[in-house]
Amino acid sequence: MSMRALAFLTYREYLVSPRWREIRQEALIRAGGRCQVCNNSMGLEGHHRSYDNLGTPEEIDDVTMLCEECHGLFSERMPKEVPTS
Repeated sequence: MSMRALAFLTYREYLVSPRWREIRQEALIRAGGRCQVCNNSMGLEGHHRSYDNLGTPEEIDDVTMLCEECHGLFSERMPKEVPTS
């Protein structure tokens, strides 16, 4: 998926796209199937540390795997910077 194609998707639509599934799977493998904070292997979610590279080949570098609980803690503490488009 190119940046041009991504520009026409909402963030929610992107999260159900084949491109996101590919990025998430790559991040999951890189993380060894574990939360990168607590080492839990259940309920893993992809977390964008930054949206600067969204839709680029470098996007994988901005994604880490977190369990639901750790992802919730990060989401509570971090400002909402989800792209609007």
